Amino acid sequence: MIAGHEKNSIPEAAYLIWEAEGRPHGRDMEHWLKAEKLVADTARTAQEKPAGGADDLKKISGIGPVLARKLNDMGITSFARIAAFTDEDIEQIGKALKCKAKILNTDWKGQAKKLSAV
Repeated sequence: MIAGHEKNSIPEAAYLIWEAEGRPHGRDMEHWLKAEKLVADTARTAQEKPAGGADDLKKISGIGPVLARKLNDMGITSFARIAAFTDEDIEQIGKALKCKAKILNTDWKGQAKKLSAV
């Protein structure tokens, strides 16, 4: 368990990863470790964000209310966090939310960089 996180954050993320990968058997530890990394990265980014609440992720083309809520549920609440996505983040989040092509095609990362600089 990562200190300072809700008890359900890692299990929820692990479940989303497991489901996105087609519910494979025997890979629970792999999914758990990916989920721990995702939650830790999200927490680190959240600590870097100044007080004042979450950014309106719907300002990014390709993110509507449903995806914004799911991203927020995963702890992704700022343009800076999206701008800092690694290829691995895009892969994991794209699988979990079933939107990897949308992330790449609408350049969430580039849009977030512009919005975080404003």
